[in-house]
Amino acid sequence: MTTPSQPPQPPTTPPPPGGYGPPPPPPAAGVPGGQADKSSLPVVSIVLGILSLVCLGFLAGIPAIITGFMGRKKAKITGQGAGMSLAGIITGAIGTVLSLIGLVIAFFVIVAGGAAVVTAVTGQVAIANELNPANTAAQAYAAQNGSYAGLTTEALGTFGFVPSSDVKVTAVPLNGGASYCIEGSDISDPSSKIHVPASGGSSINIDVNGTQYRYSLGGCPPAS
Repeated sequence: MTTPSQPPQPPTTPPPPGGYGPPPPPPAAGVPGGQADKSSLPVVSIVLGILSLVCLGFLAGIPAIITGFMGRKKAKITGQGAGMSLAGIITGAIGTVLSLIGLVIAFFVIVAGGAAVVTAVTGQVAIANELNPANTAAQAYAAQNGSYAGLTTEALGTFGFVPSSDVKVTAVPLNGGASYCIEGSDISDPSSKIHVPASGGSSINIDVNGTQYRYSLGGCPPAS
């Protein structure tokens, strides 16, 4: 009895060494685990947050907060840690708040300083308005008496000077009556003294009724 012959079998391909199939393809962009998923927003946020604390204030603080929230949102997708983003948000917020507080304080300091300057200038004009007629009266006193010896504030009243209730005026003779000095100050601010005639040292020009007059800052020298 004859056995039927078997049809030839196709050759088989041996498996790759190690028994593993071909390596998997690299992760696609946007898929967790791929390098393309890593975001630089957390780093940008923390850097801006530090700059906001050091020097830039809200100029860097606000972008630090924005990039921090964006970085946290990105971290949920990519699986990154959100620590740097949170740190950027916190430092950015602190830097922004501190800089805004500083701006408010600076604003009030400037306003207060400006008001003080305006008050001082207004006070000096009021004093100058008193010194001018007092100076004229002193000249009349010297013309009548031949010198300034014995010059006093009360003596100025004899020659038409009427003192104001807001300004203190003091007249003194100097150099044995060869010269004189008249000082004035706001009664509420003794440090506002100016005097005539203007002498060496610090001086100031004040406009009185459209005319510039020169005065020395501070009080008169001691009577001599």
